[in-house]
Amino acid sequence: MTNREQAKMSMYGALNLVLTEYNTVYNNKPRYVRTVLDFKIAYANNFQAAASANPNNSGFSSLKGATKLELSDVAANLSGKAYVHFNDLEKASIAEQLHVYPTNYSQVADSLCGALAQGAHDLLFTHLNVLNPDTITPTMLIDFQNLINTFRSQQGNSSMLHELSPLLTKEYKDSFKVVDKKIFNLKLLTRDFEKINLEFFNKVKASTIIPPINVHHTFVEIIAVAKSTGNVVENVFFSLAKGLKKSGTTNEEGKTLLSKVRFGKDVLTVKIEGNEVQTNHIHIKRGVTNHYTIIIEGM
Repeated sequence: MTNREQAKMSMYGALNLVLTEYNTVYNNKPRYVRTVLDFKIAYANNFQAAASANPNNSGFSSLKGATKLELSDVAANLSGKAYVHFNDLEKASIAEQLHVYPTNYSQVADSLCGALAQGAHDLLFTHLNVLNPDTITPTMLIDFQNLINTFRSQQGNSSMLHELSPLLTKEYKDSFKVVDKKIFNLKLLTRDFEKINLEFFNKVKASTIIPPINVHHTFVEIIAVAKSTGNVVENVFFSLAKGLKKSGTTNEEGKTLLSKVRFGKDVLTVKIEGNEVQTNHIHIKRGVTNHYTIIIEGM
């Protein structure tokens, strides 16, 4: 995920909050409501694609299992109630956006489960004016959101459901085009509100500006330790295989720091006195200092 993609996703989230908060301003304008829904669907798909393409996707988690089942039941229950309500109102296009079976949430990766639950919450919140109080109440949605937050905050503990693939990456990249198109339509339709609700107009305008891009440099700090003694080792040469192929030599504390390193999977080569002694496969996290203690075999 590039810095610009992160910035755009932040912008999408800000716009989604504005449209949710001010839904009473435009809920009597069918064309605008449809356009908002188009954006929200595209935004949810973008968020889901980001989670699916994330190489740190944790897949099915044993630690989060109980909360996941509870969240799946709540999400399906609320969605099912709303599904019936929308169909009674002959709003099938809205009803079809809801996932009404617990397995829709429980039998997918944790990241996708959270994204689907959040999407259901946001859709119900957007239409709370027609759902409350007979079907969905504000208290139900508050409890639902708290459960989503609890689930997302818990750490997973399982193998990855899948590895990062070109197909998932392409789907993620392509999803931005769809969201941007929906935002363009929204901006055109929002012009009407400049005269009838300037506050809403300004909020939408401000939330469709991509925030400044902050560049976070990635660092790799390596400590060399002899396997036989446990002591740090000086003058060990480390080099990375990808990107700018950064390299460094450990100091008297057995440490070396590589700056502005490319994130992702890489191969760390270890050389002593010019001779290659071993290689290590590592995964470098973006925008942070990655710490690795490398045990030097044969020392």
